[in-house]
Amino acid sequence: MDRTAPESAEFAQKIQKYVIENIGQPIEGFNASLYLQAFPGLTEADFDGVETREGKYVYADGALAFTRPQTGRASTAEEAITERGHRLLFEALRRRIGNDLSVDEIITRITNDAGTPLVSVGDILGAMKVVSVAPFNSGQYSTDPKMTKIGPQNIKILLKGPIEITGTYSTQQPGMGGSSGPCISVSDATSLARLPVMPVRGGPPDIRAYFFCFRNNGESVEQQLGKESRTVTVEIDNFELNSYPAEVMSWADLVGVVRE
Repeated sequence: MDRTAPESAEFAQKIQKYVIENIGQPIEGFNASLYLQAFPGLTEADFDGVETREGKYVYADGALAFTRPQTGRASTAEEAITERGHRLLFEALRRRIGNDLSVDEIITRITNDAGTPLVSVGDILGAMKVVSVAPFNSGQYSTDPKMTKIGPQNIKILLKGPIEITGTYSTQQPGMGGSSGPCISVSDATSLARLPVMPVRGGPPDIRAYFFCFRNNGESVEQQLGKESRTVTVEIDNFELNSYPAEVMSWADLVGVVRE
């Protein structure tokens, strides 16, 4: 029996528990993208060779990729890491962080990332500057300490511009964290490069960064843009990026209409 098996089983159990408590129960298993999102101290290189249900991860040329050698139809859980895959991940972390560390010490290291924050005041996201970072839920939605700690799934980032963007204007009904109001969906490549995107270590950009609503009084926005859905170019400022384990919106102030 592999001497690391009991420790790697404990490691897998504890990091899965952390993900469930802080992000939610994954439908399609625990994969590299999910772990990279949950644990800022992990790197893509840690997953090199880690086995999954239908393949394995390979880290090469500075990027992590999933390879699927099997033929036939792929399942939606093809990247779910297996028991052996978790052991390989644990061993990779032991080699990188320290062979003399306990399971709990390793998890503490990858959870805290040596104190490196997800984002800091002064950082530039897109073409806007971060002016404030705080938990999205500081007790108003849940008083559970696990739900009030700032992290990838509980963060409010305020940014200053202004920036000019082009998108599809419409009136929508946002979810948690605000009232109804006019919104914009952005797909223009130039505008997407200017918009701030929720920083997610090792994962894809947060899609909410491409859809936001106006914080201004709805009547004031509609006086400038009307109620008809169409493509518009506007100037925005005071962008607010939000992340929480529920449907929340991103917000901005409408500064003015550039063209319609």
